Order: sequence, then structure tokens, then C-alpha cells
Amino acid sequence: VAIFNYENKAHRFILKNAKTAQIVAFCVSSNRRYIALSERLVDDGAIQVSVYNFNTATRVRTLSFAYLCKNPVVALDFSRDNKYLVAVTQPPDVYI
Repeated sequence: VAIFNYENKAHRFILKNAKTAQIVAFCVSSNRRYIALSERLVDDGAIQVSVYNFNTATRVRTLSFAYLCKNPVVALDFSRDNKYLVAVTQPPDVYI
């Protein structure tokens, strides 16, 4: 994922780690402080959501959904106050 700053024409990258096979979805918080990525892992196909700090491009938190299902998270959204993150998995077993 590339973060581009239009004001100073600079960009930074959030690189996926070796365990990540695919980035399925992403969202940016309304205050532009966090970016959330839905990832499918290489090992067992499990899914996880990683939350990064938008300014430093460092990982803040990782949420694992291995115990729920193997369906990827297809939609992400932060609450208006940016305190909560909603994740929705793909049908037929939809989890919120």
C-alpha cells in the first residue's frame, strides 16, 4: 500500500510481511490517523485485520479471525469517533 502526500510530492509504503498472501480490503479512518488492512495469510489461509498508524506506517494492532471462519473480510469501516472498527466477512457465513 502506498501513501502519497500531494503537498510535498513524497510517498511511503506499507509493505506486506512474508506471512501475508493477499490484501483483500482496506479503509482509512476519517481523521486520517489509522489505516486498516484485511489480509489473507499464506500458512493456513486464515484471515486477519492489521491496523497501521497512517503517519508512521507502523503496525498498531493485529486482529485475528482464525477461530471464526476462512472467509475473507471484504468490508472495513471505522466509527465516526474512530474508536471502533467494523469488519464484515464474505458470504455464505457472514460475520460482523
